[in-house]
This record gives sequence, structure tokens and C-alpha cells, in this order.
Amino acid sequence: MTKHRIGIIGGSGLYHVEGLTGQKWVKLKTPFGAPSDDYLTGLLAGREVVFLPRHGRGHRILPSELNYRANMYGMKKLGAEWIISVSAVGSLQKKYKPCDIVLPDQFVDKTKQIFSHTFFGRGIVAHIAFADPICAELRELVFQCARAEGARVHNGGTYVNMEGPAFSTRAESITNHKAGYDVIGMTNLGEAKCAREAEIAYATMAMITDYDGWKVDEAHVTVEMVIANLTKNASQAKAIIKRVIELIPAEPCWPCHDALKNAMMTDRKMWPKKTAADLAPLLKKYLLSALLSVKDTLRATVQLSFDGRVFKTYHGADARTRFAKEVEVLRYLEARGCNFVPKLLEADETRPRIITTQCGTRVERIDEKRAKELFAELEGYGVRHDDPDPRNITYRNSDGRFCVVDFEFATILNP
Repeated sequence: MTKHRIGIIGGSGLYHVEGLTGQKWVKLKTPFGAPSDDYLTGLLAGREVVFLPRHGRGHRILPSELNYRANMYGMKKLGAEWIISVSAVGSLQKKYKPCDIVLPDQFVDKTKQIFSHTFFGRGIVAHIAFADPICAELRELVFQCARAEGARVHNGGTYVNMEGPAFSTRAESITNHKAGYDVIGMTNLGEAKCAREAEIAYATMAMITDYDGWKVDEAHVTVEMVIANLTKNASQAKAIIKRVIELIPAEPCWPCHDALKNAMMTDRKMWPKKTAADLAPLLKKYLLSALLSVKDTLRATVQLSFDGRVFKTYHGADARTRFAKEVEVLRYLEARGCNFVPKLLEADETRPRIITTQCGTRVERIDEKRAKELFAELEGYGVRHDDPDPRNITYRNSDGRFCVVDFEFATILNP
């Protein structure tokens, strides 16, 4: 996985950005269902970026049908640490004219989708701080860059998130206007909540397309009006985004990037394994801080997480060689359907470290004949273990199966 990407969510026009190189569409599955579309990755202004068409290519998904959790989960899985969201909004105040840009710093929720705006539940309770729902640091960068591009931009404001898909009645619009709210849209609150839970810095570029319905001396909002004004703003939005990308720090270091630090209420010992595994991309650093060390030698450190994953970090002058060998062997055995060895989940060459499934617990004793039979069975899959010692055998209670582990010293017989 590429680290520290910059995410962009918006309409179909935004992923046709001049200068985006190495384009690749990536399809992802998530525990929360399908995202709006595939993700477009590439390089822009010297940084790795990932785009998501909010409503899918061809604008096929209603605002109330958006899968905010899946969309943001995919962003997190692809390494997005910052997200710039671009969306059409209606103006609720006279000072915000069509083609202006508002950078909201607050939201008012008028949706009926509370439970689709959180990753938590199913045994893990978390309460994020959301008093300031937009990343202030990212919003300030967008403001500076929008001014540099000569845009009519307003820093701060309250975004009313309505349900849709119909636009407001005139009475609703007048009520929002009199309440002093600034803009109205249908999509950004769910994104902002899920981004905060995923510890992604998130900011909205709200592109004014109309006056909603409160301003009786102006035409009531129509789809034609929205599209026409969005099209006018598209090139300016792209230029602003490119400027912002150049200024975003190389490392995620803003308060939003630690939003879960004091948010989780459920004791880690009580986290259901399935829920924790589903949320692994979000909880990764917190899972790592709760590892139980089960082996620590000059050659390797092996740690076990409460959700059943094994973390093995290699040490010594030949650490990378042994890492590469174990990765090669595990992938070879998985391809051949061998079910009594760990499954490789992640390989990080830079550390070097692997993450695998757990194959039970190490056996205290095993019959010599049974041990030889097990290593002989392994050779039937094309791998000879070059350290056929009982310490490299485990027992898996779930199916009563002896397993083989630790393949830093192994030979593929038929490469």
C-alpha cells in the first residue's frame, strides 16, 4: 500500500485533472459494502493522490444512497490522510453569490442517516470530538490557495446537510436563511463524520450554484442551474486543488490524525475479533500498541494481537533475506491451497515485518513420528522446511489441526 495519499472527492469533472500521471482505477471491497465507484490513483503536483467520484461515474447514486462508510474506508485503506471534498451547494445568504466558494467550518444535520455516519457499533463504542468538524489546517490551506487563484472565497460558514433528493421547499429555505445558516447541501456531513473517525483531515470546498429557494427575486434552484454553474467553476476548482496539494505536509501531523486517541470507550480486551478485524485500517496504530510479545530473539520478534494476527519483525544482518524467503514461501503455499500454514496478510519490506493469521499455539510436545509426517505433508505442497523442529509446529484448536510455522529457513522444491 502507498502511504500518505491525498484524497479528492467530487464530481466527474474533477478526475480529468491536467498533469495527473500514472492513472490507475482500483476496485475495493469493504466490510460496509461497495463504495460509490472504483478509486482513481495517480501522481499530481509531485504527490500520490486518490480520486473518488462521489455519485459514481455518470452520476448514478442519490445523496441518500451514498455509502459514506465504504467510501471513507476505501480512502483510508488506500492511504489517504487528507481529503479535499468538492460539492455543489445552495446559498442561504445574499453575500454568497453563484460561483463563489464557501469553506464551511460547521454543519447542521437534517438527515435521517445517523447510523450510516459511523464505523462504530457491533461491540466497539467510540465517541469522537466533533465540535469543530472540519480540519482547520486544511481549510486554511484551501483558503490561501483559493485567494491566490483569484476566487471569490469565504472562509468559514455553516453547512446545512439536508436529506434530498428534492431541493428545499421555499418555507424550509426561508427558515434556514433566517436561522443565519450559510449554505445547504446533501452530502458533506456524512463524509466529515466518517473522515474524522478514520483520522483523515477533511475540508469542504462548497461551490455556490444557486440561491436555493429563500430569495424570491431569484429563480428557484434547478438541476440545469446547478450543472451550469458547476461547469463554470470546474477549472478554478482544479487549479486550487493543485496548489493545495503542493502545500500539504509530507507526514500526517494535524490533530485530526489522532482523533480516536481518546475516543474509544470499550476496553480493548472486549473488542469482538470480527469488528476489530473489519476496522483494522482505522484502528491499526491502536492495535499495534496492544500487542503481546510471544517471542523476542536476536533473529526476530513475534507479537500477537488480541484479534488473532501475528506480527513478526526480523532482526540481524540477514533480516531482509529471511523476510523475503518467508514471504515467498507463504505466498507459494497459499497459491497451492495449503491450509496448515499461516496466511500472509501484509508484508512491509521497509521494517522488515510480516503480518499473518495465527495457526494456534505452539505445542509443548509432539510424537516424533507425527512431526515427521507433518513435515513430509508440507513437502507434498512443494516446500521443504529446513528447520524441521517441533518448536515450529503449532496446534489449532478450531479444527484440531497441527500446523507448521516460521519459514525463514525453507526451500521451494519446484520453483
